Amino acid sequence: MFIHHSDLLERYNFEESLKDSRGRNRKGGRPRVKITDITKAINLYNTGEYSVKEIIETIGISRTTFYRYLNCNKK
Repeated sequence: MFIHHSDLLERYNFEESLKDSRGRNRKGGRPRVKITDITKAINLYNTGEYSVKEIIETIGISRTTFYRYLNCNKK
């Protein structure tokens, strides 16, 4: 298998970009959901007064994220 020069250059530029970002204390990626928001969402769900749609719109998380934490909380 041959590696093209352009692939090597692209890889080098990517690695340099990561080093530069880390030097400026940038981690990248999706921001984590605050545990207080998750707790609030689960408490709202447990009251039975709010639909899942209302909860996720109020808290600002996705339905998948909500159910992921809800299922972890039940175990």
